[in-house]
Amino acid sequence: MKNISYISLALLAILNLYGCEDIGDPLVVTPQISYSSQIQPIFNQSCSCHLATPPQNNMNLSSYATLMAVPPDPQAPDHAPVVIPGEPDSSYLYRELTGDITPRMPFGGPYLTDEQINLFRQWIEQGALNN
Repeated sequence: MKNISYISLALLAILNLYGCEDIGDPLVVTPQISYSSQIQPIFNQSCSCHLATPPQNNMNLSSYATLMAVPPDPQAPDHAPVVIPGEPDSSYLYRELTGDITPRMPFGGPYLTDEQINLFRQWIEQGALNN
């Protein structure tokens, strides 16, 4: 019984020394954002100019493949890549949705809700997967 007490005290001392806050909350799990069921439907509902033929400013949002293949725009050098996996704050798409780049999209509104914008942020943070 004494061995268990010493082990417990040693463990508590280690946790105290290195800090528990760095461990994180193991019960908090961020759900995987699905491109096909959560992101593409937002494009379909809100981004008609970029679903048209030809798409506005060559930014085709009709599929994952066309989104990820948006060509550079010589008049907007930060235009491509539109999505930088893992880096929402550097991704042109995310910056347009938040209004960090003007004009804010969807052009003229209505703009996406904070919840929808957060989905884009999480999707990009999670690697902008085609799932």
